[in-house]
Amino acid sequence: MTEFALILPVFLLMTLGVVDFSRLFTSYITLINGVREGVLYAAEGDRTIAADYIAHVQARVKTETDAGDLTWANVTPITIQCTTAATLQPPPAWTACADGATPKFVRLSATYQLDLATPFFGTMTMTNTTTTVVVR
Repeated sequence: MTEFALILPVFLLMTLGVVDFSRLFTSYITLINGVREGVLYAAEGDRTIAADYIAHVQARVKTETDAGDLTWANVTPITIQCTTAATLQPPPAWTACADGATPKFVRLSATYQLDLATPFFGTMTMTNTTTTVVVR
């Protein structure tokens, strides 16, 4: 019985660690899918940057991450940046997408904070950034 009492806390901590790792992995995959969906939406079609452009992109990311059960309140404001550079080499200067702009590349970034169940670790922060070419 004494051995069980000594091993039980270690076993429970390992079990919670496995559960947290699976939650972390699932959340990161969902974040990647949401950012990818948002940047593809931002880059497709013949469009210039309009006032509601960022709201539509954020709604697209929210729809995808909600499907994966991420808590939207823990997703930081999504940053959308544009560049008119012809290539990504050397790295171009990225700026916020402005009204009326016709960018060549769009970059979208989002960060998610996951509250872990394992004691001592608190919160894990994940960030994903995706860049794609604008299709016209």
